[in-house]
Amino acid sequence: MFSLVFLTALTTFSLASCAPNHSPPYVHPTSGNCIDLPLRETVTSSNYVFGLPKFKSNFDVVGLLFDIATSAVSSTPFVPFSGLENVTATYEASATFCSPKTMKGKESTVLVATHGLGYDRRYWAPGYKEDEYSFAEYALKQGYSVLYYDRLGTGKSQILSGYVNQLSIQTELLAKIVKSVRAGKYTGKIQAEKIILVGHSFGSSISNELVATYPDLVEGAVLTGIGYDSGNSSTIAVPYIPSIFSNRIASMQSSAFKHLDTGYLGFGDIYSHVETFFHKPDYAEDVAKYAQDIAQPLAIAEFLSLNTVQPVAPEFKGKVLVTTGEFDIIICSGNCVKTFASRYYKEIFPMADAEGYVHLGAGHGVNFNYNATGFYKVIGNFLDGF
Repeated sequence: MFSLVFLTALTTFSLASCAPNHSPPYVHPTSGNCIDLPLRETVTSSNYVFGLPKFKSNFDVVGLLFDIATSAVSSTPFVPFSGLENVTATYEASATFCSPKTMKGKESTVLVATHGLGYDRRYWAPGYKEDEYSFAEYALKQGYSVLYYDRLGTGKSQILSGYVNQLSIQTELLAKIVKSVRAGKYTGKIQAEKIILVGHSFGSSISNELVATYPDLVEGAVLTGIGYDSGNSSTIAVPYIPSIFSNRIASMQSSAFKHLDTGYLGFGDIYSHVETFFHKPDYAEDVAKYAQDIAQPLAIAEFLSLNTVQPVAPEFKGKVLVTTGEFDIIICSGNCVKTFASRYYKEIFPMADAEGYVHLGAGHGVNFNYNATGFYKVIGNFLDGF
């Protein structure tokens, strides 16, 4: 059975950072006509029920990390959930929709971007050196429309308990968002003729799950910071990865997250963040500091629900790009040229027009590494094929 590479690794815990009490502002891309808006949707999802004791202190957190680490290399299954329940609820996510200021005939192709654990929607549109690090700015210059949003539990979006917030909810919400985009609910005068999902890391998992579950909703997907394996974890240094993280209860680290329950975790310093997302010397320290300033905690149920992903999409017939950085320690232990697991992408998407790509000189957070614009150009070339 196929699994996402980072499902068997503990890496995703690193994605959440505790930001300072003053976070940089949200800034609209220069090349877009942009509007901020709420995405309000009612969805039904099949949710896993958290079956472990809730965290009372960081001693509980590190105990769980240890249990996960040892279970990854033993025959003892790690079972964090106690069952399933169907839940119907209305959720509200904070989003930005931009159409290009200069129309090039591509504006009816709408990119719907979902960020990963550890950031909010500023991953796609940072208010810092946008000509070098803003994917949204690049896409708008190429003439595409872009909708990017804060996932539930992050940024300005609705907060759920960290013991409830999980992949199934995020996937069903994205499916409803896509349907609404197709119907013109959030795009103003732009009528979406083609919708392309763009994801990073956990956002790619959500996008992958969507095309596997609803193969006819979108025309394509760009999945960044993701890889696959075929039951072989040898490409991931599973026993060693936890040593580079220092996950702690976010509300105990920063007053900026005092509104979150103990199910939200961050790591304590910028250096763990950098070790996981960047690669020396392929980044600028000021950009890494900006990334730290916009970082967001993750929900423990989000991370644990990664093990529930069924990535194989046998009926999806669109186009897919699977890609990550050369030194992505999460996906391929920092040597993706040699071991990048996207070699299985054709088996994950057997009916799709799928391709893989490794971007040289970048870590897991490709958007914040040097030559991010080179990465965007590869994505742009892929998009031009629609």
